[in-house]
Amino acid sequence: MSPTNSSAERWNAVHPPGTQVIAYPGKDGEPLYTWTRSLAMAHGRSGPVVLVEGHVTRLPLSHVDVGPWTLTPENYGHIDEATDRDNTFAKQYTAHLGGQIVTVGMRIGERPARVIARFGDVIVRHGSGVYTVRSAKGSAA
Repeated sequence: MSPTNSSAERWNAVHPPGTQVIAYPGKDGEPLYTWTRSLAMAHGRSGPVVLVEGHVTRLPLSHVDVGPWTLTPENYGHIDEATDRDNTFAKQYTAHLGGQIVTVGMRIGERPARVIARFGDVIVRHGSGVYTVRSAKGSAA
C-alpha cells in the first residue's frame, strides 16, 4: 500500500462524507466553509484528495481544515453562503445596542428547529444536515 493510500484510509476512518470543514481551494487564500462530499482518495503526487460541497475539483487534504465554524463578523458571509448551499434558511440575528439595531449573529433554520449563533459561538453542521450551536463563554445563545 502506498503512503498516499494509507493517508487516505486514515482520513476516511475518522472523516466520513459530510464532515464539516473549512477548505482553501484558491490561490487567494479565501476560505470555503463547507463539508466533504466524498471519501479521501489517492491522487498521485499531490497526495490524498477529497471533494467538498461548493467546489468542483478535488482538493488535497492539506487544503482542508476539519472542524466546526466559529461565527465572526468577518466570516458571516461565508457561513451564510454555506447554509444557502445546504438549502438551509439563515438570516441576521439583531439586537438593540446603543440606540441602534445591529447584527450580533445568525439565525439558522426555521422554527421549531431554528438555532441562534452569536458572534463567537461555534456552529456545528452534522452529517445529517442539522445545525447546532455551542455557545461561546459569556454569550447567551
